[in-house]
Amino acid sequence: MRAILGALASRARDYLNDSFPLNEMQNIIELWGADVSLSEILSQWCKNSDKQIVLFIDEIDSLIGDTLISVLRQIRAGYDKRPENFPQSIILCGVRDVRDYRIHSARDKAIITGGSSFNIKAVSLRLGNFTEPDVYELLEEHTKETSQPWLVNELAYQACFETKAKRDKILQRVPITEEMV
Repeated sequence: MRAILGALASRARDYLNDSFPLNEMQNIIELWGADVSLSEILSQWCKNSDKQIVLFIDEIDSLIGDTLISVLRQIRAGYDKRPENFPQSIILCGVRDVRDYRIHSARDKAIITGGSSFNIKAVSLRLGNFTEPDVYELLEEHTKETSQPWLVNELAYQACFETKAKRDKILQRVPITEEMV
């Protein structure tokens, strides 16, 4: 939970020029503990902000077990305090719909479904499969941004870092050969 709050605080500072979460994080963790600190920092931040907050949590599915359960329950607990005392909206981005999760709780010694942990979802959006033109468009965007075709970058990465043998060769300053590519 400390890592989650730290990421939230550093991004608020760096992207919003708002140091409130960073300044309050340690006190909130000590006073409220891990099971309430996310909800409390969001609540206090919203109370002290002159703007309504919309929070995006990307890769929510990288959290597992009790940590994921805690995050979902804390978000759920703040729902009724919106918008003055909790984020107006919270967007959870991940590979799957949070309602489909089967979360293994070590603390509760049980399997908890995402729906029971977090039953206030308004909508679930799914990004469909890319079409061939979509892929070409994305590759072209990469080429414009990096001045390197994506395939060149990926082949170089594969040749240099993908296997231990190749990493060892690079450390020995062995040239990348056509066969490696």
